[in-house]
Amino acid sequence: MDTSTTPNPVSEGGATEIPPPTEPPKEKSERLVDPSQIGLRVVYGPTKVPGSKTVRIDVDVICVHGLGADPDWAWTDKSSGVSWIKHPEMLPAAIPNARILRYGYDAKWWGQESAIKSRVPDLAVELLHSLKNEPDRTEHPQRPLIFVCHCFGGLIVEKAICTSKLEEGRFPNTFKASRGLVLLGSPHRGTGDFTSQALVLRIINAEIPVELSIVDVLKPKNETLIDLFDEFTNLIADDKIRVHLRVFCFFEQKPTTASDVLTKVQGGERLDKSVLNKFSKPENGYYQRVKVVIVDMVKNALVLPDNLQKPTRAPSVRVFRPAKAMPPYDKSSKTHIAVHYAHSYGEKITTSRVFWITSRTFDEFQRAYIKIGNLLAVPGITDPENDPLYLIKAHLSEESQGGHWLMVLDGADELDSKDLKRMKDYIPSSPLGAILATTCKRSIAKTLAFKSEDILDVVPFSQTETFPFFRRELTQKRISDDEVCDLPAELQGLPLAVVQAAAYLARCPTITASDYLQKLSTYKSDIAKTGILGTAHISFGHISNTHPFVADLARMAAIFDFQTIPRRLLRCYNDRVNEFCDLLREFSLIDVTNDMGEVSLSQLVRSTIKSLTISHEPLTDTLSEGFPSLDLAKVALIQLPKCGILLPYAQAVLRLEANPTTNDGKRSRANLLFKTGKYNAYLRKYEPAIQTLREALRLREGETPPDPGLIEETATTLNSIKKLSKSPDRLSTQAKDSLPSGIDDYIAHASKHVNSKRQSEIEIELLKHSKDTSPSAHKASDALGILYDNSLQHTEAIARHEIVHDWCLKTYGPKNLETYRQVYKIGRNLELRGKFVEAEAKYKEAWEGTKKCLGESHPEASRILCSLATVYSKIGKRAEARDSFEKALSLQGDEPGSQHADTLLTKHNYAIFLQRENVEAAGEMLGGVLIEQEKIPGLGSGHPDTLRTASNSAGNYEVRGMGEKALELCRLVAPRQVESLGVEHPDTKATRLLMARIQGFSK
Repeated sequence: MDTSTTPNPVSEGGATEIPPPTEPPKEKSERLVDPSQIGLRVVYGPTKVPGSKTVRIDVDVICVHGLGADPDWAWTDKSSGVSWIKHPEMLPAAIPNARILRYGYDAKWWGQESAIKSRVPDLAVELLHSLKNEPDRTEHPQRPLIFVCHCFGGLIVEKAICTSKLEEGRFPNTFKASRGLVLLGSPHRGTGDFTSQALVLRIINAEIPVELSIVDVLKPKNETLIDLFDEFTNLIADDKIRVHLRVFCFFEQKPTTASDVLTKVQGGERLDKSVLNKFSKPENGYYQRVKVVIVDMVKNALVLPDNLQKPTRAPSVRVFRPAKAMPPYDKSSKTHIAVHYAHSYGEKITTSRVFWITSRTFDEFQRAYIKIGNLLAVPGITDPENDPLYLIKAHLSEESQGGHWLMVLDGADELDSKDLKRMKDYIPSSPLGAILATTCKRSIAKTLAFKSEDILDVVPFSQTETFPFFRRELTQKRISDDEVCDLPAELQGLPLAVVQAAAYLARCPTITASDYLQKLSTYKSDIAKTGILGTAHISFGHISNTHPFVADLARMAAIFDFQTIPRRLLRCYNDRVNEFCDLLREFSLIDVTNDMGEVSLSQLVRSTIKSLTISHEPLTDTLSEGFPSLDLAKVALIQLPKCGILLPYAQAVLRLEANPTTNDGKRSRANLLFKTGKYNAYLRKYEPAIQTLREALRLREGETPPDPGLIEETATTLNSIKKLSKSPDRLSTQAKDSLPSGIDDYIAHASKHVNSKRQSEIEIELLKHSKDTSPSAHKASDALGILYDNSLQHTEAIARHEIVHDWCLKTYGPKNLETYRQVYKIGRNLELRGKFVEAEAKYKEAWEGTKKCLGESHPEASRILCSLATVYSKIGKRAEARDSFEKALSLQGDEPGSQHADTLLTKHNYAIFLQRENVEAAGEMLGGVLIEQEKIPGLGSGHPDTLRTASNSAGNYEVRGMGEKALELCRLVAPRQVESLGVEHPDTKATRLLMARIQGFSK
């Protein structure tokens, strides 16, 4: 905030009554708050209602005490010993279905070594971490929160609410759950009484040290307090937020402009200062006034405001099902109509998206749903600990996620009641969404539809409807209307049969309509009486004679009980996939997805092909060669999508070809088991991984002759995964290190990219160590700066590094290497904040100073030079940038070497610089950097630097007109960036924006 701006002249009146000690406390009572009292503690919880299996809890009420107070006694009347927040006749009786928790923090601001040194933002973050990790709230994170705060506690909560709004990715659900705030005398603009000379003199005369940084915050016109007050009032001034989060102020009985401001925004009332937070009995008038406000807030929290209410029903759900008169095996008419409906929906709402999900079984639904989630780069979808289907549901249920959409659940025919319920639980609900389902079963239709009128029976096409449709498909004039008049009737008006018959006649010019009818009549017994299977048999028989390799590929595809088959899998079997797709599409036997990644075979086409009892080569050998072999210690980014695509098909082949009889067959099976086992271990699915590796080991031990190297490799991998199954957090590919135990370990871990929970734990420890007086305090502050840098809190990072810089100046002087290092870190965060001119000055200072201390050829100096070159390029100094990049690369080529991570980062930045001049050369350089980064220990495929290179490579592909390749790379990178960096990180946003641009719609 610009400190030159004159803030609103608002001051919260109210001397906060905190009894200071009149004499030095004894050693045993030195700390006012025992460490065991810090954090959240439940003081009242609802009990189970007789006859009920669960306890009803509507809201959580969090009580936060003031400065210099005990967390428990702060709410207790001294004369009666009654704590109004837990006495059964007081607040628990007023809100019986609420949990009441009190939050304790170290509130002592005097003492030899026990005075707290936390700033308001630090205390706010600690409160947010406590809420995030509270056991019951981890299971119910969206349960409404009501805060009741006394004095300084109000400032902590206000800052926590602001922080949770700004950092929702770091503290999910907290802001949305915050529905009420009751302030009991919070000093928004300081209080003269609290910092009066008399009080301070009494403490100083008692020779008790005072933590002035805390006292200063409560001084009138303190800038921190002004900033917090402005930040919070600006937040709740928003109409939508004001309805969502209600605030009520009880302030002392004296005029204060700060209270007036908050009262105008929300509500307020004056109370006697001696009874702001302590009440002796239910009849107390002041308690009654506070209780009414809290009860009203609890009631309000249970009703969503108008702007947040969900629709009274899920998005409109329509279900298409065949009428009873249709052939029982026909499952194409409803799909055909659904396709036309989807096209008309897209034409009506031009900005909409259509998601087509094959839903014959829950497994197929799951595969298609996750594919959509990957396409949309749903945050957290690649984290094995998350439920990806729930994340996709939540993503599409948000009104802000991309506008209108239609979801088609096609062919929901083979779902049992359990799987049907599972699928329905994952269907999103949004006013901007619509659901269309197709099924042959009325029971499934009734479950999916909200009303019976939403179930639409699909009847066969009439002769009048079928003939124009057939004629539209068959545009050739060589066949007259009279010749084909009998054909539509013979096909019983089934759309897929009509399309296949027309396609065959178009592709075979020597065949007449009479000839075709004669062929069709031969399929009226045994396999099919009418229509679809007959037309598919005719077409496939023709293809088998004219293009045997296409028929062979089709037989391979039909083996799998999946409607969609990835082209990658087909290519493993035969690389003439394009010819296969073109020919079968011409005969209307398959469809190909828009991204050209999958081939779709309807169940009827599959059954037709499978009914032809022609043997095929075993597929185990094909998949054992095509399935990537992961190195669990260093997984290559490019291997993961192929593994994910091929896994279900590999598992299907292992089931279908379970008992090989030849040595080659056993060797292929062992190889495929070994590869899928390692991929399951990467996914942290340890039980199936162990089972498959055990079978692989047994097969390899039984080979003739056995291969000792393969046996040892399999046994070693199996033992490693067994250990990982007992300690999952140690899996290197997940980049989740065990939590450090000492300050040095915490400092070391601060520079690593860790998940949000681990980051929170590290931050808490570093904050604690940064406040003490030990020599490690400045190290902890420096580590906090690095931690904040990694989490995009660049303002906080600069503040921390400036603290350490000042300490270095006093300790080492201005020309010391440690001082220059802090200058560089400040420059880096200035650059990341977009302040390039200020960053340039800092980088120059750091470059010149580091050269003098270490020499310009030292890797640390050349790293700074790369940063300076990058800033030059951003401010248009291209000549200086080019010279600096080339000099840095020349220096780094000698030391630390051309394949070092620092050198690769310089090459990456130089490639981005060159892209304006030579996009092909820049693309080659980025590709080379990506390959090397994946090989380097400490980087690998999941490191943010590697992901950034991959994203920029995708951007380079797009510029060069290689959109499909760019999109494929983006789909791989985006979910991993969301997982490791968060959805709000600039790198993640850049990748998703690139995806949206390539796909032609804006998210």
